[in-house]
Formats: sequence, structure tokens, C-alpha cells
Amino acid sequence: FTSAVYPSSISIRVAKGAELSTAPSKITVGSNVPVIFRKVEDKKTGEVKEESDLSMEGSMGKAENEQRFEVFSDEFVDGEVVLKLKGSKFGASAGGGVKSLLVRVERNLGGEGGVTKIGEMDVLGVRA
Repeated sequence: FTSAVYPSSISIRVAKGAELSTAPSKITVGSNVPVIFRKVEDKKTGEVKEESDLSMEGSMGKAENEQRFEVFSDEFVDGEVVLKLKGSKFGASAGGGVKSLLVRVERNLGGEGGVTKIGEMDVLGVRA
């Protein structure tokens, strides 16, 4: 975000033409995960790439607050589900606002190992 916010919900839409089984079902949302970016030069080609210290395993552990969701197929209406974020974790009572969100999809409706297809994701809230 460009400034701190108090997010209240996240809406997720399945990709157009995708089966509902590819929709996310186990989701974790974390706030204010610190990220360090660095530029790395390939010694052979001289190409410079930007890398971050985010990892699938360790990044959520750095979150100030987190909330987990288990979403079931009947919660998707016209391919969309709305996740309500707890005010005690992401609202004004949680502190100075949220500067970043990390959304981790651990499983989709089709089960472990399948590809998750998200068409759109919107975060709703107010500026802190």
C-alpha cells in the first residue's frame, strides 16, 4: 500500500473459465511482513536481477498479525468469496495500520497439489 490502511475484507474471484476446484480453500493472511530487496548480478552474463528474502515457509512467521481461513465451495457465489478480516488484528485497535498484506494459499478446493487459479483479488478498507 502507498500509506497505512485498515483493511476490512478481501474478495477473491476465480479465474474466468477455470473450474471451481481450482479456487483457494485454505488461506492465511498476514500483515506488515518486512521484506528486504537486493540486486544480484549474474557473474557469467552480467544480468542484474532483483531478489527478496520472502520464502514460502518463513515469511508468514514474520507477520505482525495473521488470520486463517477455511473456505468451502458453497461459500463461493458466482465464483467469488469475501473474507472478513478481524478488526482486532487488522483494524484501528491493532495499532498504526497495515502497510502490507501477505496472502498465502496453502490448498485449493481440488485438494493438495493442484494448481490454484485466482482471477482477481481486491482488498477493501479505509486509510489509517
